[in-house]
Amino acid sequence: MRKSQHHLVILCTLLVNAFASASVLADQAGDPGASLEQLVWVETVDRNGFLAQVPTVDSQLLAERIELLRGELVQHQQQLSRAVEETRLDAGDAVITAIMPGGLLYAGYKKREHTLAKNNLASVTEDIDALTLDLAASRSLASTVARLD
Repeated sequence: MRKSQHHLVILCTLLVNAFASASVLADQAGDPGASLEQLVWVETVDRNGFLAQVPTVDSQLLAERIELLRGELVQHQQQLSRAVEETRLDAGDAVITAIMPGGLLYAGYKKREHTLAKNNLASVTEDIDALTLDLAASRSLASTVARLD
């Protein structure tokens, strides 16, 4: 392809990406016009000299959303902690396992549920830790930007 065709392909790709990102952001907000009005676009220049406009990120809004998600995950973590305790095998389960026909099946089911609850709890705990780090990084970035302004 000739150089002018490359530029045309790149330009078309950038336009499609811009429209696609704008429509995704508008769909998330529910009101197409309101989302586009809230966006602040910044021009960037890549190493080849191409200009592009990208939306900026409001670090305060991002931190609030991360904090909200983290709070929801903490509530879910508490529910999973209760589920882990409820599915733990205890003396009553040992009696049921020993006395009742099919008790080993019951114990296997109870053990499986306990393992699933523990795995889900570990996964949510990892997500909370990651969001905590993201929140700290976001706040650090916001304070750095505030100092630079």
